[in-house]
Amino acid sequence: MGIVETLLSGQLLFAALVTGSIYALIALGLNLVYGTLRMLNVAHGDVVMLGAYAAYWAFTGSGISPLLAAPVVAGLGAVAGLLVYRGAVRRMLGSGMPASSCLEGNSLLLFFGLSIILQNAAALFLGRSLAGLTMRAVIERREAAYIVGVDVERVQAASFAIGFASAALAGVLLSMLEQFSPFSGFPYTIAAFIVIILGGLGNVAAGLGAAMLLGALETYGVALTSANLRSVLLYGVFVGALLLFPRGLFARRANRA
Repeated sequence: MGIVETLLSGQLLFAALVTGSIYALIALGLNLVYGTLRMLNVAHGDVVMLGAYAAYWAFTGSGISPLLAAPVVAGLGAVAGLLVYRGAVRRMLGSGMPASSCLEGNSLLLFFGLSIILQNAAALFLGRSLAGLTMRAVIERREAAYIVGVDVERVQAASFAIGFASAALAGVLLSMLEQFSPFSGFPYTIAAFIVIILGGLGNVAAGLGAAMLLGALETYGVALTSANLRSVLLYGVFVGALLLFPRGLFARRANRA
C-alpha cells in the first residue's frame, strides 16, 4: 500500500515533470548541434556545469541573482559556442576528420515554467521563422539545403551558439535546484542524447514529450528502487532506446513534419 501511495503522489508526479523539463532544455542545444553537424558534442553536459558555476560565482562573488545572471551567462555561452565552432570544429570538418567521433517549490515551478516557455519558443522558431526553417532544412536534408543556396556553415555556427547558450542557461537554472560538481555533466549529456533518440532528430516538440517520458521513467524508477540506481536506470533507458527505437519513438511523425 505504501508503494501505491508513493506512485500516486502528486509530489512525485511534479518531480517527474521537473526532471523532464531539465532534460528537455539540455537536449535542445545538443539536438541542434547534432542535427546540423552530425557530431555528438560529448562535452555538452560540461557546458551545462560551466553555466551552473558561472551563476554560482556571480551569486557568491557579487550577490547577483541567478535569474539576473541568466541572460549574461547565456550570451557568454553563445559567444563560446561560436569560438569553439570557428576555432576547432570548422577546422576539424575541413580537414576531413569524421564528425561523429529537498527543494523550494517556487524554484521548481520557476524552472518548469521557463523550460516549457523556452521549448515552445524553440518550436515556434524552427517551425515558423525563416531562420528556423532554414535550420530545419539543414538538419533534415543538409546536401539539398546546400544545393539550393543555404549557407550551411553559417547555420552550423548558429546552432553551436544556440546550443551552448541553452546549455549554459540550463546550468544557471540547475544551480538553483541541485547540487553539482565538475563531474556532474556527463550524465546530462547521456540524458540529452536519449531524448534525441526517442524524440527524433530535429523534432523539438517530440523531444519535449520524450524528455517528459525519460523524466517519469527515472523518477518513478528511483522511487521504486533506490536513488543509488539513478545512473543505472538512465544508462538502461539509453541502451533500450538504442536497441528498440534507433530511429526515434516519434520517427514517423518527425518525418512528416
